[in-house]
Amino acid sequence: MGKFGRIAGGLAPILLFAAASVAAADPPNANVAVDVAGSQMNFRFDASSAAPAAPGTTALAGVGSVGATLPGETQLTVRMPATFSDRPAIGDTQLAASYPLVAEGEIVPKVSLLAELALPTAPGSREVRPGVKATAEKKLFFGDVHAETELRTDGRPLARSYRTAVGARLQLRPSTSATLDLFTVRPSGRSALPREDQAQLGLCQDLAPGARVRVGVGAGVTGGQSSLRSTVGLDLRF
Repeated sequence: MGKFGRIAGGLAPILLFAAASVAAADPPNANVAVDVAGSQMNFRFDASSAAPAAPGTTALAGVGSVGATLPGETQLTVRMPATFSDRPAIGDTQLAASYPLVAEGEIVPKVSLLAELALPTAPGSREVRPGVKATAEKKLFFGDVHAETELRTDGRPLARSYRTAVGARLQLRPSTSATLDLFTVRPSGRSALPREDQAQLGLCQDLAPGARVRVGVGAGVTGGQSSLRSTVGLDLRF
């Protein structure tokens, strides 16, 4: 846990720097990813404008993450959500480890298993929440398709909810691809989470070696309320 604590603590300056950069551009949702190939580490910050905490105030919510590839193709990720406003707040730190169960073949898709643990690092949070997810992915001549099913837990009684997602990526041109993703969340009777159904259409354009831009639009229903959002992302590889 000491090593995880140091990694999680190291996310704080990354979050602050990325939040300042994103706030300057003021997009509805921006993503910046940096891969450090030599050290097998991946740093990422996903940001989105948050609802005002009070009249006349603004806030920026986001998730910073650090990932590392371990021997045996195991992927370890530490994620830390945060909200930046007049009173910055850190959310529950999430530890995740994924392991490939089945290698992709001519017919068989690649199957991976992910175990996740949410630690109570947010103010007032006291529950450790585990979860598991299975993912299948298959590359096709026109792109690839993927499907995943996830068991989540929430609160002291570990109330269950189930998330299912399917998606496809189509290669339109050598440097242009489109994505379509659908997912649904079905909570159990004891869960306080709302039922959620979402769909998102995206477009990705390679700008140069190691750089690409992503845009998307999504629509869905959460707890009976309809929503529409747009996204803008920039990926940089060094």
